[in-house]
Amino acid sequence: VTKHHADMGMTVTNPIEALSLFRTKDSQSLFFNFHKIPAIKTMLYRGVLTEEMKQSLSDLSKNGKYILKMSRGNQGIGVNFLESKKSLMSILETFHAMRDQRFMIQPFVEHTREWRLFIVRGEVLACIEKKISSEDFRGNSKRSTAKYLKKIPAEIESIALHAFSKSHLHYAGIDLLETKDKKILVLEVN
Repeated sequence: VTKHHADMGMTVTNPIEALSLFRTKDSQSLFFNFHKIPAIKTMLYRGVLTEEMKQSLSDLSKNGKYILKMSRGNQGIGVNFLESKKSLMSILETFHAMRDQRFMIQPFVEHTREWRLFIVRGEVLACIEKKISSEDFRGNSKRSTAKYLKKIPAEIESIALHAFSKSHLHYAGIDLLETKDKKILVLEVN
């Protein structure tokens, strides 16, 4: 769509090549790994569920809880919380049988806060802190309460700016979360 608009003479400020990198969650995961950006450990899933894959899934989550994300979900739609490896296996087998299986699998990370930093040309313009509802694990705007921060914690700003600098984007919204043990991880580049 962006390429079409550019071809029609509209101004597109973010480089199209960079935009395509952030279009899917699986390519973002590869970007985070390549640039050593702190993020939730992620497995990309396609194909047959082998014994090796089953073992890797067991190793992925210490608490046995998982998040299963569709590669192109949006606003929390397509993000599933699974309370056991058995539930995860059942879902994966079902989607494999339906030949529809572009997923990311992550361990469930308990957290109570997320942030979105709005960055333009390397400058943080605003930060929203979101409190995660006890009724839902997803921190998007429809499922959490939020406030603008006047003072952004230095660690959050530093991690977001590092991810932004590697993205080659001119503007972005970068989502981060804080784990129960106070570790800051990048969730997504928007």
